[in-house]
Amino acid sequence: KVLDDESIDADEDWEDWCDDGSTIEEALCLFCDEKNSSVDELVNHLNRSHDFDISKIADSEVYERIKIINFIRLENPLPEFLTTIGDEIPWKSENFLKPLDPKNRAYAAEYALAELQNELQNARSTLQGILFEADDVKDESHSNDAAYFKSYSGIGIHEEMLKDKVRTEAYMKFVMNNPALFRDKIVLDVGCGTSILSMFAARAGCRHVYAIDQSDIIDYAREIVIENQLENKITLIKGRIEDVKLPVEKVDIIISEWMGYCMLFESMLDSVIFARDKWLSINGQVYPQKCSLNMVAINDNGMLSQSFKFWNDVYGFKMSCIKNAIKDAAFDDADVVTIKPETVFSNVCCLKILDINTVKADELKFQCPISLRMNQAGCIT
Repeated sequence: KVLDDESIDADEDWEDWCDDGSTIEEALCLFCDEKNSSVDELVNHLNRSHDFDISKIADSEVYERIKIINFIRLENPLPEFLTTIGDEIPWKSENFLKPLDPKNRAYAAEYALAELQNELQNARSTLQGILFEADDVKDESHSNDAAYFKSYSGIGIHEEMLKDKVRTEAYMKFVMNNPALFRDKIVLDVGCGTSILSMFAARAGCRHVYAIDQSDIIDYAREIVIENQLENKITLIKGRIEDVKLPVEKVDIIISEWMGYCMLFESMLDSVIFARDKWLSINGQVYPQKCSLNMVAINDNGMLSQSFKFWNDVYGFKMSCIKNAIKDAAFDDADVVTIKPETVFSNVCCLKILDINTVKADELKFQCPISLRMNQAGCIT
């Protein structure tokens, strides 16, 4: 039955309209795949199986109930979320009056994306107003955030991470080899990037994944999710984790590839902590659960000399001044390299162990003593 303004009289209420619904061929449940032969049967099923009474959420006015039904079809919230909302009604937009075929995934995805874009535009307007009143420190912080998220918008850095087999396969093996941890769970992916972790979780049997990312890579992630036919399992939301609203009150699992260089440099751990404190259920878990930062001494003169040797003959010219400058700054910057086990010539010094389920944001800045015992003579490179 298609509803429009002419087919519903202003004085007609929900019960009057439902009189015609008793002869429909089927009424699909709002929260599961159960099919009912009538509206009355559907209402009884919602009460019995999902403890959901639409009369308590919306009054008998027809338009209001059409809005909430279309909202549920589009956003897939849990019944518990609908019974705990406050004054901010998420289906108040008149756009939710548009007829919606729940089987039409393309329409639903397009419509949901439009809603998200509207929310993002509103958020941008609000943020601009705040920034005009902010001091120089806040302006600088905003610029740093913008630069950070922009750096993750391109494909290159995500290609580098995905091609890191040691790292990516470690996440994949953990999720795929532990389906019992993810089965029927609500998962939040913080900083989802290309959505690779979200797709692992979806294949492991989770109920639904909410994937969050502020950078433009999420536009590719949407296409990737659709290409792999996981759009019913994964909802992608663009925005800062500190600003977004989820259609659920709590999640069972938080997953994230938050680690930066040297674990904590430019990491997203503070955002994961925020998400944990706001959305994780009492018995929920954050994965990875524990991380450690370790230090060893290496002696790899071959790698070091190779980097300097280049400047002795640059297409037939010497560039010793650059070689000397690089030598002087050799320990100023970090290099991401794979080291050979035989180049390690000290014990392992553990600098910090973080329990991600309990760590606080103020614990991420720390000082600690370093003690390395050399196993042989040599030069630390």
